[in-house]
Amino acid sequence: MIQPAVQCPRRLGPVALGVLLALAGAVVTANEPPAESAAAVLYQDIDIDQLVATARPEKAGTSVFFRPSPVRFGGRIKQEPRERKVEYLYTALSFFPLDPEPKVSHRMFVETTGGHILPVYVEDSQVQGLRQLGEGTAVILTGWHVYNYSKGPAILIIGHKRAALPMNEP
Repeated sequence: MIQPAVQCPRRLGPVALGVLLALAGAVVTANEPPAESAAAVLYQDIDIDQLVATARPEKAGTSVFFRPSPVRFGGRIKQEPRERKVEYLYTALSFFPLDPEPKVSHRMFVETTGGHILPVYVEDSQVQGLRQLGEGTAVILTGWHVYNYSKGPAILIIGHKRAALPMNEP
């Protein structure tokens, strides 16, 4: 399991956020990989249902930020991408930036093979393709596991493809 680098309340005052951001460069866990560009990353196949079940902060009402880890998992589009507020994602990424910096203004819902409904962020370059596939389509998603919060993992989707075989119904 990923060791948390920063744990903070979901709502930060401007002074607290400023202090945390100033200290962010000094906060690093011992087992983090060196920084890499997103183009050179190998995505780790994960059991998304296990991650949803276990990726929650120990203290209620907080989020745990850490260096984003590259992930790949299967799911079914439950709701197409919709424009949503994404400031909290950018707050998390200010601690551990991705290169290149993603442009994000949408979220969507994915249903896992185990029946969990998972909200995910969607990079703007992926929105049109996911909409064209439509709700109910089985997909393989690639992205970054950016932080954990009360609902589980916060994942930023930066790639997708239609699944070769239909996923099992939960």
